[in-house]
Amino acid sequence: MLTKIKQSLSDNKLLLIFLPLAISWGIWATTSVFSLEKKQAVANQCITDMCQDISEIKFKLDDAHREMIDTKMQVVETKEEILRLLLSINREVKAKRLP
Repeated sequence: MLTKIKQSLSDNKLLLIFLPLAISWGIWATTSVFSLEKKQAVANQCITDMCQDISEIKFKLDDAHREMIDTKMQVVETKEEILRLLLSINREVKAKRLP
């Protein structure tokens, strides 16, 4: 069998040129396809990781925003209470001045 292949290769020089080209093209095409699949898998994983990171950041920002609003509301309530106290003190002082 091997001698038949050698004999046909020696008889046909064109086949001697195209056979290695076909083999090398097959190897190149196969590695390109597997390489592309790996790159796509890595890209998909990166996108998934980034989406999770973005979701976590968004959640943390929402929490921080809620805390900031709560803090502002507490400040407003404290200011209102201080103004009520000052108003009551002012009324008491005015009431004591007027005999």
